[in-house]
Amino acid sequence: MKRDPQEDMELCSKATSGPWDVRTIAIKDVIKAYSGDNIFCIGSIAGDAVVALTDDLDLDVKSEIPNDTKFIAESREALPYWINRAVKAEKLLKESLEFIDDCYEDEIEFKARVKNFLGDDQG
Repeated sequence: MKRDPQEDMELCSKATSGPWDVRTIAIKDVIKAYSGDNIFCIGSIAGDAVVALTDDLDLDVKSEIPNDTKFIAESREALPYWINRAVKAEKLLKESLEFIDDCYEDEIEFKARVKNFLGDDQG
């Protein structure tokens, strides 16, 4: 599946500001915002919670959760996609630099042959 970088960046910008972390917390505290500690709990599975460590104390929990859950779900596909694209781009860039080096060496050799030919012809 092809990804759109602008849409993925918009998805990131809509999610709760971070950084995010994984913390072990009590189930009773899972849906509570810890504004005193600047921690906002995004979701929990088996006692481990994804939390946002944020200075934004005016979080609107009802509007943030759908953006955060969409961000988490989409990240499963988006992160490997963009990592693979970056790896391929780096490989292509390295190959391009090698090609340019080869062309440059070929150009130097060609100029030397032309100069040699012209030198022989003028002699």
